[in-house]
Amino acid sequence: MRTVIWDLDGTIVNSVPLHYDAFADAFRTYDGSFVLEKRQYLEFILGDLSNENFFKQQLPMISDRKAAELAEKKECAFWNLMHDRRCEPLPGAIGLIQRLSDKGLDQFLVSATPRRSVEYMVSSLGLSDYLTMLETLSGSKASTFRRIIADKDPATVVAVDDLPSGIRAARHSGIHAIGVLAGMFWAGGEATSRVRAGLKKGRCSRIPTFGRHFSAQALL
Repeated sequence: MRTVIWDLDGTIVNSVPLHYDAFADAFRTYDGSFVLEKRQYLEFILGDLSNENFFKQQLPMISDRKAAELAEKKECAFWNLMHDRRCEPLPGAIGLIQRLSDKGLDQFLVSATPRRSVEYMVSSLGLSDYLTMLETLSGSKASTFRRIIADKDPATVVAVDDLPSGIRAARHSGIHAIGVLAGMFWAGGEATSRVRAGLKKGRCSRIPTFGRHFSAQALL
């Protein structure tokens, strides 16, 4: 392999619980009695909905404008939670990225998280010099993957993601994918089983986490 395309949330950094809490805070600003269950949040991330559509799904009576306002409140809440509680890297992720860089591999970051939050997380983890950041907010992950590999041999590219949607995007782009389960451990056994089943359906390599389970040599 010569190129690795990384997802961020739930793959490099253990930020999925913070996103969940940020959504819960935003829902409560609209309805103080609203309780966001982990099951509902799991359906959201497995369904690959936009933030606005998730609010509209759970609150069918709201307007598009209100959904956009709630989505913005969610991002503000996530930003505050990142500063208050800090985002911890998943075990072994940073060391693996550094070793791959030492071996000369190109590494890209593709995330739908707003760029300000991405830059903060990457900088706080000390990874700014290792990853080329790309956004997907204006398009799909698959289209971004295809842009990255336009001048590369797809056989030398691998994508690392924690969700079935990212794995499907990689396979539709003609590149190999590695699914990481660690980012969903916080949600319990059902969530992990659902994600594992989705990754299996995507026909990708699956690992529980990095470190002793996965090494730089496995990508070379």
